[in-house]
Amino acid sequence: MDRLRAVLAALGNDTSKLVIDLSCRRKDDKWFVATNKWQTMTDFELNQGTHHNTTHLHHDEGRTC
Repeated sequence: MDRLRAVLAALGNDTSKLVIDLSCRRKDDKWFVATNKWQTMTDFELNQGTHHNTTHLHHDEGRTC
């Protein structure tokens, strides 16, 4: 979180300039952030509240879902 705050400060706290590229995988009918080349699922669920600025979700093969 400290690194994110530092990046935002360098951007003048302009969140419209910030892009975060997350790897995600579907589990049941939900999407979760994945790490280690999509092998490790986290408990961070992407939903309306967590990705309201997300325009595309990509499956692990890179296909737009």
